[in-house]
Amino acid sequence: MLREGDISWVPAVDIYETKNQWLVYIELPGVSSDDIDLTVYPESILIKGTKTPPARELSAEKIEIYTGYFHREIHIPGRICMSEVTASMKNGVLSLILPAEKQKSIRIPVSRPGEPVEIEKGD
Repeated sequence: MLREGDISWVPAVDIYETKNQWLVYIELPGVSSDDIDLTVYPESILIKGTKTPPARELSAEKIEIYTGYFHREIHIPGRICMSEVTASMKNGVLSLILPAEKQKSIRIPVSRPGEPVEIEKGD
């Protein structure tokens, strides 16, 4: 028997990588967006929530649909620009756009022997 907080199912996830972002699709059929808790970290996302059964008061003859508490941490192969993340829910699929954090670069000039090396910082 599950206690409150026990994970009873894990949603399926697809992750696609483009040049500047990751697209994440999470299957959550029958889950309301109000029942989802989504947290974004620099290199992962955490999704958790609860899916309630369609008819609690009825006596079930057969149960194959997963319900109850879900929890999944998804690691992303890079750093996420957390301030630009967007999420939307349509037809039981949560879609996330995770823009990649823009990497700052530095310019390193090549000096002649005996000359001091100066490093210029840039974007």
